[in-house]
Amino acid sequence: MDQKIVLSGLPLEALTEVLAPLPSFRSKQIFKWISRGARSFDGMTDLSEELRGELAARFELRSTVVSSKLEDRDGTVKLQITLRDGAKIEAVLLVDGEDRKTACLSSQAGCPMGCVFCKTGTLGFLRNLTSAEIVEQYFHLLEIAPDLSHIVVMGMGEPLLNLDALRTAVAILTDENGLALSKRRITLSTSGIVEGIRELADRGPETRLALSLTTADDELRSRLMPINKTNSLDRLKEALVYYQKRYKKRITLEAVLLKGLNTRLEDARAL
Repeated sequence: MDQKIVLSGLPLEALTEVLAPLPSFRSKQIFKWISRGARSFDGMTDLSEELRGELAARFELRSTVVSSKLEDRDGTVKLQITLRDGAKIEAVLLVDGEDRKTACLSSQAGCPMGCVFCKTGTLGFLRNLTSAEIVEQYFHLLEIAPDLSHIVVMGMGEPLLNLDALRTAVAILTDENGLALSKRRITLSTSGIVEGIRELADRGPETRLALSLTTADDELRSRLMPINKTNSLDRLKEALVYYQKRYKKRITLEAVLLKGLNTRLEDARAL
């Protein structure tokens, strides 16, 4: 039996095509409901009961379920989310004071990068996430924190290896007919994919960018982050300059502190 089409991963234009011959105003109504986190068609009260039944027979609103939830004293909440195929990913609510609540989203199930300081890197790589699986992480966290203010794609996986799905997800999350989130409040964090940074500059999405730098020592970085063997610091710098000229935005440099490796004063100065 064929699986139903999942609507959460469709931007408005694609949703309108899938719902044809329904008029476009119906697509906008349904898109708004999806953006509000609707879990079933039953609650879409501005649609007729007959139409709701027809939609439920053909489509699904969600493709993922929360399988576990862990809460910390500082307000951090970690969700384990199970995908249709049984794979599991994580989405995390990060709390910084009263005014900043950030959704930390995954872009892949597992990760191919193999960074030695990252637990996900030891799990191996399963696959890229779909746009629906990315967007639904935000919806799950929104149910916990309706006042979410920011998004960082800094969970499982390397975002720049899944840019097509991320473009679609960002288009959905920022659409003025739905959540209308600001792209300035969305950050993609990369381990340093040179071609991905250039593609991001050329094709978007026009979000903010963060680089997990960790060390300014090429040899050490190659040991800690194998991607550096083919994406050296010199090449990364050129790509970042290219990106910055295109968008005129600050780029955040991140460092994981590893005692005895990059915690000396001279290491900080080199960064």
